Amino acid sequence: MLTQGPTRLQVYAGKLLLLAVAAPAVFAVALRAVALPVGSGLVWMLGEQARGRRGRSGRVGGGLP
Repeated sequence: MLTQGPTRLQVYAGKLLLLAVAAPAVFAVALRAVALPVGSGLVWMLGEQARGRRGRSGRVGGGLP
């Protein structure tokens, strides 16, 4: 049962291997793209909360330093 070209199993194994190699790279790029704005937003929010708690101005959120 030797046919021309790769067998279905070989094609499947090749796709699986490609996915296993490509997935971490794609995941890392996507994670970085999401984590950067979310992380900076969280840091900004925590900073605003801390400033508001210290009570530099009467409003919550701190206002101008």
